[in-house]
Amino acid sequence: LNEWIIEAGHVIGEKGNFEIHAAHSYTVEGLYYDRRALAKQCGLPLERVHDSADIPHKGIVKIAREVKPDLVLIGTRQNASGLHIGDTVERALDGLPMDVLVMPVLGFRPA
Repeated sequence: LNEWIIEAGHVIGEKGNFEIHAAHSYTVEGLYYDRRALAKQCGLPLERVHDSADIPHKGIVKIAREVKPDLVLIGTRQNASGLHIGDTVERALDGLPMDVLVMPVLGFRPA
């Protein structure tokens, strides 16, 4: 999921002349998320990679409100019956005051 959404973000960013940022939100206690590794994976400078130790939808909204992007791109998975807009995406949509593009990751199915 990450690789696909990162690639899509770069394409959209280049076409729309947007500055790309990446965000990751997590809730596992004691988990350390390596921003440097994410920056490298995304091909972005460290100052444009953000993380939040919060419930994912709250972290996404918090980071977006701080960064104030023109567009938030969120990837979503497919389930056996097709597109699946999960709880995280639905809750994030309610709190995001800017434009949001929800992109299905075609062919990706959770294990």
